[in-house]
Amino acid sequence: LFVYGFYDATASQKRLLSATLRGRETIVFVPIEVSSAYAFARPFVDFLHAIGGRDASAPPPARSAPADLRVIAAPGEAREVRELARAVLDAASDGMALPEIGVLVHAPAVYARAIAQTFAAVGLPAGGPLGGLRIDLPAAQALRLLLQARLGGYRRSDVAAVLCSTRLRLEPILGHERARTANPPRWDLATRQLGIAGGSAEFLARAARGPEPDLLAVLRRLFEVLDAVPLEASPGSLASAMAGALTTLTDYGDDAAPVLDSIGRLAALEGLVSALTLADAASFVESALASETDVASSDADSGTGVYVGDLLHSRGLGFRAAIVP
Repeated sequence: LFVYGFYDATASQKRLLSATLRGRETIVFVPIEVSSAYAFARPFVDFLHAIGGRDASAPPPARSAPADLRVIAAPGEAREVRELARAVLDAASDGMALPEIGVLVHAPAVYARAIAQTFAAVGLPAGGPLGGLRIDLPAAQALRLLLQARLGGYRRSDVAAVLCSTRLRLEPILGHERARTANPPRWDLATRQLGIAGGSAEFLARAARGPEPDLLAVLRRLFEVLDAVPLEASPGSLASAMAGALTTLTDYGDDAAPVLDSIGRLAALEGLVSALTLADAASFVESALASETDVASSDADSGTGVYVGDLLHSRGLGFRAAIVP
């Protein structure tokens, strides 16, 4: 028998253990070391001794020679990707074969496009599951928040999520300097202090009396654009309105392209149904985003390129060099 996770036991549990373990070869794992920090487990160990147990130390784990570890500071994903490409080239120049190098990212959807573009620019072939699901892209999450605010009638929590969790395009609304110093979390706090529950009319009326003039300007633009997204229309009209809201209100640059492509799938329904509700259209686009990947690797099966994959799903793979951005 194996007993794991105990460091104490009630009287009933001790009677059960005594009866169960009698006459059986058993290993009991107890968190105990010669230290006052483990005194809490000593009474349980004494009980095991009393019923015939004896101490046995686990063999020390096999340890390989420590690998060289380098930590590189790089601000932002784009700079990180340039630095990891430099690290790959350095390892290759030292004689390491490209398939022996693993680039293991914690968020493939965030890094996939930048890695593909940067590696192509420097001539590095890449293999492995380079892409990620489109639904995990920041632009997809921004679209979800925008549509949630529209469909929910502009509840305060939904609007606050848009203000604080999306890369809003503030400069056309506030100008360069005010956009640079904008503080969305402070806007969120202001909406709480103003007692706003929801609805565009209440937001605008109370924000007009509040201390944050920039908040009022942003809300006006936000509601103007989202109100133009119809609650029911033809698939093509809904696709155009959803894409317009995303590109007008947020600034994800090229990273928005896969999301806009998935929104475009909605237009293919134009000849099948005359009208859709916005809720149904949002659900359709969400399903498309969840089923489509971005930036598939052209060298995934060749075994000749650098392995690029998800950190979690790459456990157990052996590399002479592992790079984790």
